[in-house]
Amino acid sequence: MMMPSRRHVLAMMFGGLLLSGCAAQPWQLGEEARLHGEVYYLERIALPRDSVVHVALVELNDEGQADRALIEVDILPGHQPPIPFTLNAPTQVLQHPARYGIYGEIRDRDGSKRWVTPVPVAISDERISVRVQPLQTATD
Repeated sequence: MMMPSRRHVLAMMFGGLLLSGCAAQPWQLGEEARLHGEVYYLERIALPRDSVVHVALVELNDEGQADRALIEVDILPGHQPPIPFTLNAPTQVLQHPARYGIYGEIRDRDGSKRWVTPVPVAISDERISVRVQPLQTATD
């Protein structure tokens, strides 16, 4: 049996490393960035006690709309807006912020959306303010 040369062994090891890198997704890199912000609205309406604030880090499509949620968190506020949030995101988000956004909504106790962010808010390394607006109802 012929033994592979040292050069062949190194080439196989390097090729294996390259292939294993192809299988890994960038969201599993390990290092995280903390995205801090708040969800708020301008209307002078009290937030019902049983409301749930939902915040998501979303990947954007070519039109700048939310394509899919990558990280989501539900918050039981216990007080009136602004409602602070923190999302632990891969550092890649800060390296390519134009590809991602923050989406927010406020849901009632049944899970129905009552307030939403019309367009995802841009990612920044500073505090992110996510304004939600009331959904129009059929009687409006």
